Amino acid sequence: MQLTDAVLRQVVNDGVLPVEVAAEYLGIYLVPANWEHHVATLFQRVTRQGGKSDADLRNELRNSIAFSILLPVHSKSVVVDRVNPEGLFYSSARWRQINERDWFADLRRVIARDVEIHGWRGRVASLGHVDPLEYAPYCRQAYNWLYERADADGWVSEATKPAIKEWCTEIVHLYGGVCVSNLFVRHEDVIARVVNWRTGYHIERAIFEVYTIDQVEKIKTAELQKTNPGLVRSLTVSSAG
Repeated sequence: MQLTDAVLRQVVNDGVLPVEVAAEYLGIYLVPANWEHHVATLFQRVTRQGGKSDADLRNELRNSIAFSILLPVHSKSVVVDRVNPEGLFYSSARWRQINERDWFADLRRVIARDVEIHGWRGRVASLGHVDPLEYAPYCRQAYNWLYERADADGWVSEATKPAIKEWCTEIVHLYGGVCVSNLFVRHEDVIARVVNWRTGYHIERAIFEVYTIDQVEKIKTAELQKTNPGLVRSLTVSSAG
């Protein structure tokens, strides 16, 4: 994720939805596209409506954007068009589900959790990581399962393979092979709810559906203590998303 926590906190604390935040999350939950353009176009369409106050129009726009982002989480039957994902975005007002909940409030909670997770990365990174991964069985297995899921989900191509390998490696570096492998072995229901495997964003959130940060630290510390010390390195945190 390219956004700073300061920008994300504007959404959480102030109830605003900057275009760059909307575009980033649409790309994460749907697929990358020219979302800045699509958000601007939807804004123009919404503001053409008569009989509504500016506050109502802003609320409608925020709710439509949040609905488009989070619908794949709530309905697995929704198939995102990877070529023209904006179709769902522009038709959001016609979906029955848009009136069933406060989608923007849900999005604010999602973003608040993401800010928490960003802070936790430093804690687990400070423990170190295993490198090369292939020399540690749990890490190798965790990486393979992540990559296989991305491949099965249709995200791996010659063009995307380097980026897929990078996020798979980073997730295992951050959280360890045992923690990630346990999700696949013991929590298939959580794995099944992963929205997509294009980036490490959703599996990172899945880890914290199952474990607290204290549990992650405990599991990773135990794993590193049992690992050949010659394979344990220090880790610089970037972004798993």
